[in-house]
Amino acid sequence: MKNKILIMLILIASLLICGCDDNQQTNNKKEEVAITYTESALDNVSLTINDLDITLDLSNNSYLKSLLLSIKLYKNTDNSNLGNRTSKYVLSFGNYEFTIYDNKTICYIDNDNEYDYLTAENNEFDYLDNLFDGSSLDFNNYTEEETISVVNSKNDSKEISEKNEFLNNLKQVKCLKLSNIEHYQLGDLKYQISISNDIIKIYGEFVTINENLYVVTEGNFEFLNNIKFSSSSDWLPWI
Repeated sequence: MKNKILIMLILIASLLICGCDDNQQTNNKKEEVAITYTESALDNVSLTINDLDITLDLSNNSYLKSLLLSIKLYKNTDNSNLGNRTSKYVLSFGNYEFTIYDNKTICYIDNDNEYDYLTAENNEFDYLDNLFDGSSLDFNNYTEEETISVVNSKNDSKEISEKNEFLNNLKQVKCLKLSNIEHYQLGDLKYQISISNDIIKIYGEFVTINENLYVVTEGNFEFLNNIKFSSSSDWLPWI
């Protein structure tokens, strides 16, 4: 009986040693790529979504910046070419660029080099798949029957009388719905539009509508700068 127990212990120890060796061999097959950028390079971050053919300004996404500063990339020295693939995203900032493919491989370009067929240690770029829900928003449903009012950053309010012109300008704007509003630093509120039962808050390129977050993909809200509020002059130095 003691001999059987001893044999079993030897077998278990052998398996554990082999497992360690296999893990060590797997780690040895991967070579980490040095990330050369620093936080200062992330002042202006843009993301191109190839399926939608749009480019978003994600400079205010603090979560994405933290991800980029902590990510670890590896190249597989045994098999660098992993077959056919399609580009899903291009993430750019400064002189750096990531192209992320549908098979989770990555092409990373910095000031001096280009590294292809990389993999992220924890598939961090999966975050981009949940960045937006694909819903495009326009403002075509509003009519002149609505009561429309606008408030500026000084809390001056203006009820819109020229509704046709206002709505024509508003209908030039299209937005994409984003997830995780808490990941963004929206900055100062510039304008708030009340129309129908909706409250539209404009923070530059970002917009919240009834607490949902959107980013502008077409057009802009610059036409609001031409509204003359009760205490406004012809120019608005705070914009």
